[in-house]
Amino acid sequence: MARKSKLTESQNLTAQLISISTHLASAANYSAATAHRLAHIANASVDLLDDAGPLSDESLASLKGIATLTKLANEWSDIGIKLLRANKDAVDDLNRHNVRDASNTTVAFYLPSNRRDDDSTNE
Repeated sequence: MARKSKLTESQNLTAQLISISTHLASAANYSAATAHRLAHIANASVDLLDDAGPLSDESLASLKGIATLTKLANEWSDIGIKLLRANKDAVDDLNRHNVRDASNTTVAFYLPSNRRDDDSTNE
């Protein structure tokens, strides 16, 4: 019975980790799209600068807006960048071994032993 309990517990943990990963990847995707849009708007706003008078009041106001949009775009990209960095070693390892199909990869989760659930005490 303890073995079944551990199996169920590990299956629940696996499902939760998959759910967390899916939601964080989705959040990173939305954040990246938002960062892209903000960066695009900032880039388009550069056209509002006066080349003849780059330090005029209007140009300075535009520069402040561009700087704000760029800063926001960088902040919104943070989730995606962190996820990419977190997986960098795994991707590098896959590339190093020329593994093109990771569908056969097995991930094992080990739960800490708990004396109440330890099989040796139930025998």
